[in-house]
Amino acid sequence: MDYYSDKSFDLGNGILDTKVMPEVVKDILFHQNWILHDVNSIHDAHGVDTSTEIAVFPHEFFSPKSYETGEMGITDNTYSIHHFAASWYGIKEKIYQFVGKLIGKNNAKKLADRIKELIVKHLI
Repeated sequence: MDYYSDKSFDLGNGILDTKVMPEVVKDILFHQNWILHDVNSIHDAHGVDTSTEIAVFPHEFFSPKSYETGEMGITDNTYSIHHFAASWYGIKEKIYQFVGKLIGKNNAKKLADRIKELIVKHLI
């Protein structure tokens, strides 16, 4: 895929680009002038004009696993499950995810921000 030919995942300052593939594909399709048509059923998808539109299903249909928590959100609409290990996360992200599960995502962000403040103050 051309997207990866010159792709750098390092955004600088130790920050990684962890944009998930569905968002990457969505951006590419948008720039190619495809109309993304949200649908909620297979029946709805049959009504999409495939010459100009692409049916977009909610995540529960094909990828009910949360990339943030790893939890499954299986429903009656689930047709398949995209299993993944989130191996793109580095050690900092894995620690953040673990701490987020323990104390909540918002508290983990506050803690991470405070740690960054302390490190910056220490370095100056």
